[in-house]
Amino acid sequence: MVGLVTTGQSTQQSAANPLVHYSERTVRRWNNRFQEEGYDGLKTRPRSGCPRKVSPEDVALIRASLLARPFATCQEVVLELLPHLVPHMKTVHRR
Repeated sequence: MVGLVTTGQSTQQSAANPLVHYSERTVRRWNNRFQEEGYDGLKTRPRSGCPRKVSPEDVALIRASLLARPFATCQEVVLELLPHLVPHMKTVHRR
């Protein structure tokens, strides 16, 4: 997306590109970050809010369970993980 702007397209033209799935405001924001900070400005920044309660290891367990049984419901996955992990169904759904 930033590459389109640096080739001379306006933010409006870049946002209208079918390969760019972002609003004009988002394209402008990312372009400004790139202009001010270079490639470092494009890195993911810390976000506000509560820290995650699920560790990366727990996420790996949830994903492994989902990949092993792709048609299982969230409730089935939660019940499968219960002895080791007590994930909320929303957490399983998001993963």
